[in-house]
Amino acid sequence: MWGYCCGNDADQSKDMQNIILYDYHNSRAATCVVDYIDGYDGYLQVDGYTAYGKTEAILTGGMAHAR
Repeated sequence: MWGYCCGNDADQSKDMQNIILYDYHNSRAATCVVDYIDGYDGYLQVDGYTAYGKTEAILTGGMAHAR
């Protein structure tokens, strides 16, 4: 299960809706995420899984994995 979300946490922002998408694949292969976000070059907050490094996105880590 691949999970994607976007939006703005600020209550006053009505410009962008918060979206959560669950994309099921019977695989954990890098092609699942690479194919879905093909061409996206913005920020992507991820865990340490190496599949995200194969995308064009700028990777940022979450605090859960900070040491």
